[in-house]
Amino acid sequence: MKIIEKTIIQGMDWHDMCILIDYINRHNTTTVLSEPIKNANEPNFDITGLSPDLLIADDIYNILNDMGIETSSIDGIVEKESIPKEKIPRFQEIVTCLSEKREWTLDNDVYDYSAEICFKDDGAISLCTNTNGFQYNTSYRVKDIPDKDVLYLALEEIYAPYKGAYTIQRIYEKPFKTYKEAKEALDRIPDSREGYDTAKVVQIASVADTESRNFDTWFKANMKMKAYEEQNPGTFLLSL
Repeated sequence: MKIIEKTIIQGMDWHDMCILIDYINRHNTTTVLSEPIKNANEPNFDITGLSPDLLIADDIYNILNDMGIETSSIDGIVEKESIPKEKIPRFQEIVTCLSEKREWTLDNDVYDYSAEICFKDDGAISLCTNTNGFQYNTSYRVKDIPDKDVLYLALEEIYAPYKGAYTIQRIYEKPFKTYKEAKEALDRIPDSREGYDTAKVVQIASVADTESRNFDTWFKANMKMKAYEEQNPGTFLLSL
């Protein structure tokens, strides 16, 4: 299975940075792909036979367009503008940039927003953005996982539970051998927790990259938190 690993490093300053590893889901792309999706219940992370540049370009395009939204005061006067829409590159321009490995920069002294695409020696594509003083570094890596080693997770993603933590991912069961098992396990994750804003929680089935250097540590930490919560009903733990 070939996947795109997306890693986000972000925070307001050095002591509240966090790292989120995710995998681009080709159901979300706005591009027209050559391979139709036959069954929405099947895994959709595998990009074998597809162009990784198209999927990465689509993700970058959406990020930049989100930065381009203007905010106005209640009097209708623009209080703070982000990147003007006309300055945001078109989708095809980003595709060309990636295919030619051509670095690209968007910077304007008038606006406190900037973006840069660059290419790392290890093959990663990096998108660095600054949004009104908040810095984000998003990197994309195309990875091959042998089919026999592919596993899936039932993930709970918790958005901004406290200052500086953009997203925390939790699991409550071991990785599964099939995508169907991971999807079914989502129903076993509690729908809500006492004193917790469930509107900021999403549950997804995702591919597990067990070869990642952080996976074993992250998995063990989640199992320890689960064991503690089972021994102490009513508790809920989070960790960066």
